[in-house]
Amino acid sequence: MSARRFVTATGSGKRSENLAEVEKELCRMRNQGDTPLEKYKSQLKKKLMDLLVQQNKHDLTDGLITFITGLGLLPPMEKHYFLKWMKFDLDHISWENLSKLRDQYKEKCKNSNDDPKMFAELDKLISASSLGVEHFMRELGQFYEAENAMVKKDVLFPTREKVSITWKEETNKG
Repeated sequence: MSARRFVTATGSGKRSENLAEVEKELCRMRNQGDTPLEKYKSQLKKKLMDLLVQQNKHDLTDGLITFITGLGLLPPMEKHYFLKWMKFDLDHISWENLSKLRDQYKEKCKNSNDDPKMFAELDKLISASSLGVEHFMRELGQFYEAENAMVKKDVLFPTREKVSITWKEETNKG
């Protein structure tokens, strides 16, 4: 399997960022201000649950399903090789993208009259240009966390689960 099939796997960047921000704030409690502790914590938990509900409304991406399939069908040693080669392929793709973006950045620097917003945009693209196995694991974990939260709150019945069901179906094939 080629890593190029996985590049489109993560389509929930903003949702992931929001989830991470709320989870971080739940641990650090830095933006509490004058709000009473329990009330602020309750607000954050509600916001987290709302984000998890939103996450759960989205289907697994084709890339994640392929990733689950790849892991589920292989014996342990081949899973190790699958992940290693996937890492190599994704690193290569990221390196190619990063090289192109750096070249663009250098070209823009030569023309110092260019818009500063363009530099900021290129900086963002460079920062976001890497894609690794850990991104797939994180994304998969977020889908699982969202489902698990829904099941615990009796919002989603276990028979409606997507991640667990997909994993079970793929590992039972063959």
